Amino acid sequence: MLMTFDRPRREHYSLLGTDDATLDFPGPDVSFALEWASVAPGIGGWDVRVDDETHPRLVSVVPPGALDPTFIIFRRENSVSVIWIVPNITGKLKEIARFANLPDAVLALCPLDDRLLQEVTKAMEVLYPPALRK
Repeated sequence: MLMTFDRPRREHYSLLGTDDATLDFPGPDVSFALEWASVAPGIGGWDVRVDDETHPRLVSVVPPGALDPTFIIFRRENSVSVIWIVPNITGKLKEIARFANLPDAVLALCPLDDRLLQEVTKAMEVLYPPALRK
């Protein structure tokens, strides 16, 4: 798996109000999101980018056909928020949903059928064997 790391636009930090309350995503969650992007259907594919390889706080999602991120995902103590970057309106962000974790958030953006979900699960067994999970 080739991991794509790219910083979401800097202005998103200030617009989202990210601060010390924004928590890092666990490694297995980020790996799940990257694996999800590698199999999620759509012409041109999905792309997942994180702001920092060692301490990822913002995950941006680029859907098929888009050149720039359309969704930003960040984690607080009790939930993960999915923010939509409203097109053609500079600085306009809209929270569309909250989830328990990053895998649930990306699966809401593009659900996987059983076969594709099994591929992701299989890859996760290799990347993060049960003994390494917290």
